[in-house]
Amino acid sequence: MEEKDKKLALWKEAIPRMNEEDLEFLLDFSECFDPKLIKMAKARYKKITEPSEDEDVHEVVEETIKDAVLRILGELNCHYDIDDDGDIVFQFQDEEFFITADDEGPFIDIWEYNWMQVSLNDIDRVSQLRSAINEVNFDGSISTTFFVSEDKHEIQVNCGTNILFGPYVPNRKGYLEYILKRFFDTHHLLETRMLKQYEKEHLSEIYS
Repeated sequence: MEEKDKKLALWKEAIPRMNEEDLEFLLDFSECFDPKLIKMAKARYKKITEPSEDEDVHEVVEETIKDAVLRILGELNCHYDIDDDGDIVFQFQDEEFFITADDEGPFIDIWEYNWMQVSLNDIDRVSQLRSAINEVNFDGSISTTFFVSEDKHEIQVNCGTNILFGPYVPNRKGYLEYILKRFFDTHHLLETRMLKQYEKEHLSEIYS
């Protein structure tokens, strides 16, 4: 079976479990999806919104996106809390992460704050960091940003991403775990690019 057919088969299983809001999202962005998928989504949407008189329609109460995140974090043995802003705070591989899931759409935001610090006094390292961040954002799937803390006189590095996490996403547990591991790949990539910048500048000084 070709990759395209495999994806359609997964969608065929997922669409009957989708609610009206999720289907509307697909239909609003129909140009981004396979026409066969949109045909299935339209049929399911019509069945939900225009049931026939002799059809016994039972409302299925689906777990919210936030509830799904909490359930899956539990399955991953990640201790979590809810902060004052309503964000989910949890530990994964000894690092602190934040997830925002407001149930207004099928996406969630994942952030890891202040995982690296560089003193503003270290001008060379600050330059290397900024250059490396640009390279990593060009090549990677996890966005890297920095914040200047005037109180601590340092640059603090953050990572974040936005992912689709509706009930129709296959194997959400495996998917979330994969995305979280990508943060650590981004750490390594940024550190490697900074080292290359340092070596390049150091060699330039030697031969100048």
